[in-house]
Order: sequence, then C-alpha cells, then structure tokens
Amino acid sequence: MRHFLLSLLALIIVIILLSYNSIYAQRGGEARNEISGIVTDSETGSVVEYATVAAFNLKQNKILGGAIAKKDGSFSITGLKPGKYYFQISFIGYEKKKSKEHLVKRNSKINLGEILLSRTMLDTDEIIVSAERSGIEYQIDKKVINVAQHF
Repeated sequence: MRHFLLSLLALIIVIILLSYNSIYAQRGGEARNEISGIVTDSETGSVVEYATVAAFNLKQNKILGGAIAKKDGSFSITGLKPGKYYFQISFIGYEKKKSKEHLVKRNSKINLGEILLSRTMLDTDEIIVSAERSGIEYQIDKKVINVAQHF
C-alpha cells in the first residue's frame, strides 16, 4: 500500500510540473508590443483629451485593439498580435485621421508621434426648440389642471 501511495504521489508531481511548464510556455507567446503617441489640435497645438485611437488589422479591416487618450493627450495600445495595422484617431468636432500602415512585430515599440486633428464645422439649418407645459401640475397639497390648454 505504501508503494502505491508513493507512486501515486510521484505521478501527481510529474503531472503538476508538466502542466506548469505548458502554462509558462503559453505566457511566453503573448505579444508585448506597444504603440504610443499624443493627439493634439492642429490649430491651437493643445492636446485633445480622451480622443479614441483604434487599431485596424489591414487584412481583415477590423478593429483589434485601441485606447483612449489621457488628459495629457497621450495614448498607449498594448497586446496587439503581430501583423500589419493602421490606426484611426477620432474625436467629436474633429475630422477622423487615418495613419499609414505599420508592421507590428512581437515585442516592438512604435511611436506614432504627434497626431494633429483638424476641427470640423457642422453646417446645420435653423434649430427650433419648442416645449409644451403639462396640462396637469402636481403641488404639495393639490392637483392643478390647466383648462386653457385643453381648449
């Protein structure tokens, strides 16, 4: 019986060691690359806070990652798989900007530098805001019905 328990214990230790090794090997395959830059206004030179930066895979034309610019306009995208990407930067009130294509390799660091966004103007017609007062008004001690609105 003792021999059986020692054999079983040895088998369990071998299985744990082999599974740890395969888990560790999988972690080593993670992409540790970083794409960074800063988003600024082309007219004023001030940073554009909270702009959206999306990473598009060139082959699939799908978003595979992205980031939001911080208060200082800087952004950092990590964890992209190796491949060819382009980056689209956008923010409300600015024209979308599309970068040239970049080859992202494993463990690479790419700095897109300063990305200048140009402001856009919205051309709209006259805007009319209208509202109606409710026909019924509730007060603390009574309910008031405005008869003039019903006729």
